Parts: sequence; structure tokens; C-alpha cells
Amino acid sequence: MTTNTKLKIESRENAGTGPARALRRENKVPAIVYGTGKENQTVACSHKELFKEMHLAGFFTKIFTLEGSGEPIRAIVKALQLHPVTDQPLHVDFLRVNKDSRIDVAIPVHFINQEKSPGIKKGGILNIVSHVLHLICSPDHIPESITIDLAGLEINHSIHIQDIPLPEGAKIRGHQDMTLATIVAPSGGEKESKEA
Repeated sequence: MTTNTKLKIESRENAGTGPARALRRENKVPAIVYGTGKENQTVACSHKELFKEMHLAGFFTKIFTLEGSGEPIRAIVKALQLHPVTDQPLHVDFLRVNKDSRIDVAIPVHFINQEKSPGIKKGGILNIVSHVLHLICSPDHIPESITIDLAGLEINHSIHIQDIPLPEGAKIRGHQDMTLATIVAPSGGEKESKEA
């Protein structure tokens, strides 16, 4: 399930390009906190702390406790603007959450036990249709990833969304019968089988 990480923030009064550049020169990243019907807050966080967090797994599915600007705020990263050349963080949007929130998150999909799939052993190829699954769920039940076990799967077997157990109270955003992956025959497989 989702992890909870503390991140220090500080309030900032001036918004706009000039003040944002000044913050970046001080190794801070301008940010905004919004949601749950409360007023937007313009804040700044440490470039070093944010840069470290954004390179850890589950950055966009992690609950952050933002501290240092009044009451601690529980929030999730909703958007991150990066420099087009250096990939340094330029701005971050935090969405406030509470126990009643329902949020839309993109969860990475991981496939395991390819070596235990008879279809892949016979030369079949895992054709991944989607590397992420969009869920609408409670912030307290965000999975870090969805794991799909390929053990025992043969050629032409498809994995659909309805085959995957979801976290408590979670719903799929989009088509409920979407295919996530298929084990397909290798190219030329049909011709070879006919000749055999």
C-alpha cells in the first residue's frame, strides 16, 4: 500500500516567474497545494529533498505529509514540471487528500514469472498493451504497483483488467474489459506449425 513520507515546505507570498526564479536560485522548488475545498497555498520545498523523492519508486502514488507551513498537510503529487534539458524540477502541484478523498492515480503494472510461462518457453512473446492501470481509490489504499503473475500461461492467453484483484474500494477508470497483455505466437509460428 501507499507509503507516507514527510516533506518540509515553507510558505511563499509572491507568485509569478520572477519570484519563482529567485526561489530556484536558493535551491528551492516553487509549489502549490490545492484541493479538499480549501484555499490554494503557494509554497516552496527543498530542491534536494524533492529531487531525491522523485527518483524513488512510487513518487506519484505516495502520500506526502507537508510540514512547516501551519498544520501538517497530507497530499499527493498531481503534476511535476521538469526543465526540458536538465530534467531538474521546476514546479510541483500537490493535491490535498483526506480519508474521504477519491483520487485518480496511474499505477505501474509489473509482470513476474515469465520463465514459468509455458507459452513464453515455447517462443511466445509477451505483448504488453498497457504499462499502467488508472485507478480511482482512497489515498490510504493506493498500491505501489500491480503485479501480474505469468506462471502457467500459454500462447494466445490474454490478461484482462477483470482478472486482477484490486485494492479495497478501488475502481478502474476507463474500460472494464481492457486487455493489459497477451502472450502472442512468435512471428512465422503458424507457418512453421503447418510445415511440421
